[in-house]
Amino acid sequence: MEYEKILIEEKDYLKGIIDVLKGELKSGEQLLNERTKKVIQARKEMWENVVHIYEDTDRLSDFGSYLEDIDGSNSDYNVIFKKIQKYNRMINKPYFGRFDFKEQGEEEIEKIYIGIANLMDEETYDVLVYDWRAPIASVFYQYELGECAYNSPKGLIEGDMTLKRQYKIKDSELDYFFDSSLKINDEILQEVLSKNSSIKMKQIIETIQKDQDRIIRDIENELLIVQGTAGSGKTSIAMHRIAYLLYQGYHTKLNTQNIIIVSPNTVFSKYISDILPGLGEENVEQIVFEDYAIDMMKENDCYVESRVQQMEFLLNEREKNLIKLRKKAIEFKGSKSFIKILERLIKCYERNIKEFNDIYCDNKMIFTKEYLKSQFLNNKINMPMSKRLKRMERRIFRELHPIRRRRVEKAEKIVAEIPDHIFVVKQYSRLISLKRSKANNDMIRKMMSVSFIDVYKELFLNKRIFKTLAKNIELPDEIEEIIEFSKNQIEKGNFLYEDCAPLIYLKLKVDGNDEFKEIKHVVVDEAQDYSPLQYEVFKTLFGNAGYTVLGDINQSMDKKVEMSLYDEVKNIMNKKNMAQLRMNKSYRSSFEIIALSKKILQKSYGIVSFERYEGKPMIKQCIDFKDMDYDVISELQKLYRQGFTSGAVLCKTKDECKKLYERIKDSVEVEIIAEDEKEYMGGFVIMPVYMSKGLEFDGVVIYDAGDENYNNELHRRLLYVAVTRALHRLAVLFRGELNRFMQ
Repeated sequence: MEYEKILIEEKDYLKGIIDVLKGELKSGEQLLNERTKKVIQARKEMWENVVHIYEDTDRLSDFGSYLEDIDGSNSDYNVIFKKIQKYNRMINKPYFGRFDFKEQGEEEIEKIYIGIANLMDEETYDVLVYDWRAPIASVFYQYELGECAYNSPKGLIEGDMTLKRQYKIKDSELDYFFDSSLKINDEILQEVLSKNSSIKMKQIIETIQKDQDRIIRDIENELLIVQGTAGSGKTSIAMHRIAYLLYQGYHTKLNTQNIIIVSPNTVFSKYISDILPGLGEENVEQIVFEDYAIDMMKENDCYVESRVQQMEFLLNEREKNLIKLRKKAIEFKGSKSFIKILERLIKCYERNIKEFNDIYCDNKMIFTKEYLKSQFLNNKINMPMSKRLKRMERRIFRELHPIRRRRVEKAEKIVAEIPDHIFVVKQYSRLISLKRSKANNDMIRKMMSVSFIDVYKELFLNKRIFKTLAKNIELPDEIEEIIEFSKNQIEKGNFLYEDCAPLIYLKLKVDGNDEFKEIKHVVVDEAQDYSPLQYEVFKTLFGNAGYTVLGDINQSMDKKVEMSLYDEVKNIMNKKNMAQLRMNKSYRSSFEIIALSKKILQKSYGIVSFERYEGKPMIKQCIDFKDMDYDVISELQKLYRQGFTSGAVLCKTKDECKKLYERIKDSVEVEIIAEDEKEYMGGFVIMPVYMSKGLEFDGVVIYDAGDENYNNELHRRLLYVAVTRALHRLAVLFRGELNRFMQ
């Protein structure tokens, strides 16, 4: 009876909120129509009265006045439009939680409703619903019943939480509520986690946990590092953290143009693209390291290997000896040792390799090569090499200009004395003069330029230089083979993916960097896949930005990674305030699937599973590929019959994916994602394991998971990634012996 009574009260409150939202939407739409008419009218008047007076300078002020009116109207329009968008997002589910708060020293108990955005009574100025990012809303995520506190703009506010309640609201109707005195809140969380996966990453504001909320709201640390197990919500938390930072923009001076996400690949970038708009914020820029490198090299007419091509090479069983060498090269070219060598290379190039010639004009020496060299090395303000050379070039041409002018005048005087009827001689004389001038200019411009690619080539094409620069630096035992291998690739015109980081680093140091000067905060996802050198690149690329770095050392692809990576990141970024946190609880997969993932790792790493129990993974031995293909079709059909909307068949390589797709495409509805630029559009797909990181599916089939196909440390990590993509169902198919990591 008590529950029914409260339910009626809560439904009445919800109805009042819905009525307010409907009223705001109605008035907002009317206002929007008025503003639209005003903008159209202002543009019409400007066209009629101003567009034809550009030659009448006395009336130019009229033009500015019209532009101001239009800008003001556009601004008003955008404000109203965003409000309407916000209310439309809220109307189906205006809030999801409530707590009652009694501030210390006050008698009144305030009911605090928490939703996706603020809603205020325009007449009384009472807050009807608080944005989940508001300071007071942190109480809902951080505390249970009893004493609590939050940081407000006025300072710390202390008090008591006397009630904590959660709601299930759908289509503007309250289905039920329950009071929680424990945690947020297994009932709602179980319901959310038991739902089918979607084609885009989902927002999680209803189920943010205490440790996740601490990460989201951290504004004290310039570098925040999060090691999180697969399925712990790292990426989703990062996106909510961006939304929180933008909400705090008035204090933190951040807007969407000041934040960038370093994303692992294009598939993943598209997968997370709906979260920020769903939270009421505009999307921020995303950059894929590989794409940035490839575009940079294209500008210089060079080919560079993609990340997918690198992974395919490392998974090619026919090149075992070369793979071993390649792995050593990858590790070395991303190491702190190689960073030191590159730093020395830049100094060596400036002092010993970069050459200058004497500059003459009319057989008279204008600048000696010694003078040019001294000017080049005089770098008290630490200007990048290219900019110094460009500055010198401008000075040289300024000096040569009056000399050339006198020379041209003299030449024209001589030509003028030639009789007019000898026209060809006159034209030939002018042509010779022009050619000489152009050749001299080209020579100067070439001398006053430097290519970061040429700088990098010096390192491997000249072994003597490499050995000189590497003196007293720890090198791998295979360094001679690495140098020779790199030299052979460069001579063929190929740059490998592991060359991307050093090339970008050199470009930034040689040419300087102004491209991302507006960036104040960087989110680095899949942190374990980046080397120390790549973090040096981020530090140089993004200047003095703050960082949120999220990773899982168990999901590294091309190399084995330890927790020490994060210590290296701290040393490289060198921020005043830093924090490192761990998220060990996995919310994605069922208890049984997580148990198998821990078995693969052979170490628990403190991984804790959210207790959502479903069926055990199916591990099945198949006779041959034909038998395995049949089981793939069967498993996908089973997922479809059970009402699941997403599923993935994960193969080790792109080649395996293509062959499997050709064999089964006529028997089951399935797509293939084997190229980085493709977008996951939902449904059932075949894709390489290494491209599935960060994604999740209702069901997963791991294809050909026998010991012949998965038998080394890289394969162990691939299997861990594959298993942890599954929410509800997992099937492991193999020929011969089951891989050693699942036995």
